[in-house]
Amino acid sequence: MMRQIPNWMGIALWISRILFGFIFLLSGFFKAIDPLGFTYKLQDYLLAFGMEGFFGIALPIAILISTLEIVIGVSVMLGTKIKISAFGALLFMAFFTPLTLYLALTDKVAHCGCFGDAIVLDGWTTFYKNIVL
Repeated sequence: MMRQIPNWMGIALWISRILFGFIFLLSGFFKAIDPLGFTYKLQDYLLAFGMEGFFGIALPIAILISTLEIVIGVSVMLGTKIKISAFGALLFMAFFTPLTLYLALTDKVAHCGCFGDAIVLDGWTTFYKNIVL
């Protein structure tokens, strides 16, 4: 027999899912609008880690990341394929949260590029955003 969750908890879960999905959708959308701009930001990240040899694949990676963020965001908001989309979101957060912590501590990249150039966040703000997500 399934336990009934309280009504307020269901509403809080729904609001959280919509906000989380919307942030992913917004992030992917702003990156997709300007894939070259996001490519330059990825190159900043690669440069910070001494990985200039990967500059050639920065554009395909930029397109892949923005596409995945949009798909995950829409899927989470609509509640479709929730296990797959939640796992994808978990992978994104598990990779980018430590990365943003490192970059906030070292200040090697001026801003994260999380929302393209539409919303500019510094390293610590980006890290705290990831923690909240």
